[in-house]
Amino acid sequence: MDYSQFKNTLHELFGSLLEQFKEQGEYGFNYESSKPISKIGYCTNLTPEIVDQAKVENVNLIVTHHDAWEFVYGMREICVRKLKEYDIGLLPKYSELKLLLIK
Repeated sequence: MDYSQFKNTLHELFGSLLEQFKEQGEYGFNYESSKPISKIGYCTNLTPEIVDQAKVENVNLIVTHHDAWEFVYGMREICVRKLKEYDIGLLPKYSELKLLLIK
């Protein structure tokens, strides 16, 4: 599945709610891989170790509840560098979608 197909599927499932969350800065892809999505990984908090593990496990897209913490010096920059180096996509701030699935 490519990123446009994945985005279309999210819009089919959640419709206008995604736009509401996007306007609030609570939804959106931070990075898109050039590869098709064949394996999705999930984590609560993005860390450099998670990105390394995703590479080992051949994950193409990481969906996470929290993006890399900016208050931990250098963590965000390391994660961004590794995501780009490994060509792994990132969809952070997934909590709102999770709540919709529970409903």
